[in-house]
Amino acid sequence: TELTTLHEAPDAITNLTFHHEGSRVRISAIGGLEAVVKIMTTFPKCQTLQERACAALRNLAYKNVTGKKQAIESGGIEAVLAAINNHLDSASLCERACWALSTIVDDSKENTVLLLSLGGGAAVANVKTKWPDDGKVQTALKSLTQLIVAEMSSWL
Repeated sequence: TELTTLHEAPDAITNLTFHHEGSRVRISAIGGLEAVVKIMTTFPKCQTLQERACAALRNLAYKNVTGKKQAIESGGIEAVLAAINNHLDSASLCERACWALSTIVDDSKENTVLLLSLGGGAAVANVKTKWPDDGKVQTALKSLTQLIVAEMSSWL
């Protein structure tokens, strides 16, 4: 029963925050983002939970400065990278993870550098190699890669 409830919690957050900026801010303000990251770090091998949590993180960080900050401070990037590493065989998880990372690092030079320093480049390469023909994964991956490339190009 508890695991079922945990599976449903990220879905509820995703549904409440989809196209609803006020809910993103309110749920972030009461610790919702940290709770999602805590679920991810507590159950790293549960693919369904990881996939749903990535979707919730994406929504909570979308156009939400507080949500992005909390994602960084609570270890959200590390949790999403761990999800990719633990579940590289799941196209849907890789897609959602790439979207979550893309949302967290978008418009933040510091967050993009943090992603790279934590092994984000290797994760991107692994996803690209594993899912070269999956259009949904490649679309999410392209969004994330563009942010990484833009940051690295600024180093030249």
